Amino acid sequence: MAFCANCGVSIDGAVKFCEKCGASAAADVPASAPAAVFSQNSSAQAVQDPSLWECFMDCLKNKFATFEGRARRREYWAFYLFNVIICMVPFIGTLIGLVLMIPYLAVTVRRMHDIGKSGYSLLGLMGVWAVSCIGIGFSMFADMLMLIIPCILVAMGAGVMFLIWTVKDSQPGENQYGQNPKGVNN
Repeated sequence: MAFCANCGVSIDGAVKFCEKCGASAAADVPASAPAAVFSQNSSAQAVQDPSLWECFMDCLKNKFATFEGRARRREYWAFYLFNVIICMVPFIGTLIGLVLMIPYLAVTVRRMHDIGKSGYSLLGLMGVWAVSCIGIGFSMFADMLMLIIPCILVAMGAGVMFLIWTVKDSQPGENQYGQNPKGVNN
């Protein structure tokens, strides 16, 4: 039995790559030295995730209107959280919320990229939601109450689909939108 030189996981001698980290098994470590592997690589693997505030500020400072690339869940939800908190402040929050629309759309598109979807899929989902909301308003105005329930169900379905997309884990490895923001093989 041998151990991966990158992450220290035991690997079978017949495999060419570590199943956990994807490192080449050619640089495997003999069975007598797994403790050395963990001590060598513990600093490399102990990279901490940025705080929620750091993710929010990174979106504002470095990625304000960047629609290319990928955004992991932490980045999206951090931006969403602080955006909601800011928008709760009367009057000023509304103005700041309008300014934050561009970076919110950018981080949302990057979040879609992270799960392997294009920004156009988000646009389509928003279109379905908007049309169903207009249908709700129209049916209430025109006393067509039979139309309200299907429109509400479609709007709720679009909202649930959006929630599922935003909580879905990153697509492993590289996709057509770039490297995985979690790391190379995560």
